[in-house]
Amino acid sequence: MQPFDTIIITKGFYLATGDNRDHSADSRVIGLVPRAELLGKAKRVIASLDYDNYYFPRKNRFLKELD
Repeated sequence: MQPFDTIIITKGFYLATGDNRDHSADSRVIGLVPRAELLGKAKRVIASLDYDNYYFPRKNRFLKELD
């Protein structure tokens, strides 16, 4: 995927970022996301893998509460 050009995000819209996989779609593909289409809010991390350490789980992040 190509990097973003400079954009202005207008009020009521959000920029979606992918998870860096080859087939991850983010705002470069789907465009900005309208607030009305957001359904919920994440409160905790369920699982987190350490890509730099053979994808072993990051034990300190399991069920960690998000700010």
